[in-house]
Amino acid sequence: MKLLNFTCILCIIVSAQAANWWTNAEYNDWSWGNANNWGQSTVPDSSAAAVEINKSGWEARAQVSPEGDFECGSLLVGKNSGPSYLVVKGSLKAYDNVTAGNWGSDADGTIEISQGGSFIGEKALFLGRYADTRGVLNVNSGTVDVNWSLYVPGDWSSSGGTAELNAYGGTVTADDIVIQDGGKVDVTGGTLKVAGYKKNKFEQYVQDGLLTAYGGDPRGSVSIIEDGTHTVITASKLPEENVFNPMPADTKELEYYTAPLTLSWQPGEFETHHDVYFGTSYEDVSAATPSTTGIYQGRFETPDSDPNLVYSYGPMSGLSLDEEYFWRVDSVNTDTSEVWKGDVWSFNTPEYNLIDDFESYDEASPVGDVWSPAPDPNTVIAENQQAVELAYNDGLAETSRILPFSDLSFGEGEAITVSFFGELPMNALLSISLTDSSSNSYSVLYNPSVADRANQWKGFDAKLSDFAAGGVDITDVQTVTLGIDAAGCGEGSIFFDNLQVHPKRCVNRYAFGDFRGTDCLADLGDYSVIANDWGMSGKIVTAAESEPAGLTARYKFDETEGEIISDCSANQLDGELKGTSMPAGAWNPTSGYDGGCLDLSVISSGWFQFPGESLVPERLSDPNAAGADEVTVSLWVNGNTDARTSDQNLMKFKNPNWAGAVYLPGSYQKEGNIVEFALNGDKLSWGWAGPEDWQGSWNHYAFVKNANTGELNIYRNGEMMARDAYSACSLIDVTNWELIRGWNGKVDDLRFYNRALSQEEILYLAGQDSVYQAVRSWADKNHDNSVDLTDLSNMFDCWVEEKLWPSED
Repeated sequence: MKLLNFTCILCIIVSAQAANWWTNAEYNDWSWGNANNWGQSTVPDSSAAAVEINKSGWEARAQVSPEGDFECGSLLVGKNSGPSYLVVKGSLKAYDNVTAGNWGSDADGTIEISQGGSFIGEKALFLGRYADTRGVLNVNSGTVDVNWSLYVPGDWSSSGGTAELNAYGGTVTADDIVIQDGGKVDVTGGTLKVAGYKKNKFEQYVQDGLLTAYGGDPRGSVSIIEDGTHTVITASKLPEENVFNPMPADTKELEYYTAPLTLSWQPGEFETHHDVYFGTSYEDVSAATPSTTGIYQGRFETPDSDPNLVYSYGPMSGLSLDEEYFWRVDSVNTDTSEVWKGDVWSFNTPEYNLIDDFESYDEASPVGDVWSPAPDPNTVIAENQQAVELAYNDGLAETSRILPFSDLSFGEGEAITVSFFGELPMNALLSISLTDSSSNSYSVLYNPSVADRANQWKGFDAKLSDFAAGGVDITDVQTVTLGIDAAGCGEGSIFFDNLQVHPKRCVNRYAFGDFRGTDCLADLGDYSVIANDWGMSGKIVTAAESEPAGLTARYKFDETEGEIISDCSANQLDGELKGTSMPAGAWNPTSGYDGGCLDLSVISSGWFQFPGESLVPERLSDPNAAGADEVTVSLWVNGNTDARTSDQNLMKFKNPNWAGAVYLPGSYQKEGNIVEFALNGDKLSWGWAGPEDWQGSWNHYAFVKNANTGELNIYRNGEMMARDAYSACSLIDVTNWELIRGWNGKVDDLRFYNRALSQEEILYLAGQDSVYQAVRSWADKNHDNSVDLTDLSNMFDCWVEEKLWPSED
């Protein structure tokens, strides 16, 4: 009898958790709210484990009527074969993941929002989640809100099948929209809103043809703006009278400008001629008429207004690198005297002309096919970022290549630059050599400062005028040679990357008085920097003698099993693994900095979610508290030397969408933001981590924000590596945060404090007795470890006058 009772209870539990599937028993009634249409004879609610709109081998249709207001758990539209449709005209909220086109051969699912309907997904939305599936989201009007990411197609670990997102009207808002192979997003009359600053990402989607306007009509165009909290995507379409399809494409940045440029376009329907305008000011080009000299380029006959034809103007020379140009083409019908004013288009010439970024070389196309003698062909600096390694052995080492273009002065080029990385011996010199078609050759040598010889990425700049003075025709250069003269220096190697030609430009490292590094000129903002830090100098800092006060959460990672990360502070702000189960080996009980640790390199998916009170402990007693003024994040990390990755996201702060992150270094990182701390609109980066940060050793990091003083700090092993104390900071406002497997390695002893800890306290946490603290001031650009009269003189040297390089003096 006891066994029978247990069996009955088990059946009830299983039944309660089973999916509620769509039967459409009343074939003429597609209403979601009709209980007879559901396999469990009940309308789903938020407690439903899963809801399925699907009839294998048959078409399935469900509809939320305009007056309907429903909820469910997870939602599947289209599972196994046969198309399935869900039309939302009222309100529907799913508390778990939503999928249109789930597993199963030929699974086909479509979700349509119309008549002002509202669809809310509290987690992710997948379109065409798995291979051989298809998912479609059509938004005719109303709103779609996805709290996590919207995948078109696939999910976070799979590229999926095929998918479409069509924004015919209404608004789609998501934490992110990820468009993968087999996916297409089209905006016609609707709006897409994605959390954070993702303009570059979606511009790339446009270039790749994954994001279109008006079904790919060449008269359509996509607009992408960042409004401070979201990336907003809309579309517009030109009338048939206007010219369209400009080349270069509107707002495009040219990859190269090494030869004269030709503008082209397709004509409107009714013109006989085109008026062409060109200049460097949007306002001037927009307002220009045929009487505007310098901008009006002339009227040109269009013998055939067939929109499939292409007309052009050019070729044009005399443009400059790193410049924005604007142009306009008006359609003119001289028979009727009608003029249809065209849009003002723009393009940017590249910031520089690239000679080599070393990205295209692989086993099929080795670097030795281009450079001779061949440097190391297999040196990868970061994921999708390569450089070459030039080895030296107590003498001169060089490598050369034929240039992809010969006129280095084209586009007003004035300097050739290369990035280098490595511990350069004190007596070693770097060199760039140019040889022209008449075999005239000249070398510019570089003797870096002590600071520039450290193991970090730096730039070597050479003036083209120096090569010209040495007898080289810089308009007809054939080869370039990179070298290092390491006579008497033993063995070693240097990495080279990003060989480029630049025009005269703002090079911040040569404008010593522009402390803020914004525009190569000094003004009152730079004066405030030097006034804030006046008298600073390097000093010895000694560690505090006891544990800091103000601990709000501490995670020791000493667990040996389970999916919970315990907070050993009094607040018990535990974290929980989401999106996957804990794999074997993730808990490492013996290899931590102190006891056990969490090995993120073992975890391939998912994330750990924690309460936001770790950063805003005021909400433990007052859930409506506005936020916190101060926070310190302290942790130990040990990078995985087997993972050749660049800087990666370790922590993500949310409110409820993206509110900041912590990025840590990965092995073989190129120049860039290697360590970054961002929180509620304030961000600090430190771009010069060395191999000691990723070569399998434990390092302590601390990240500090003080909204009261407007200061951000990054510490490594107790030493302050980066500081920003020159602008106001926002309140700390985080509802939850995540520990994610973006960065690759081990994590231990993660702590949060409700104060901006002092350096002495951070030294204690880092296990250091003392450290020599160099000056971290924007005003110390000459790196003499003090803020003094020399820096003040540098500021006045470029006071309200832009100091470009190469300079005239």
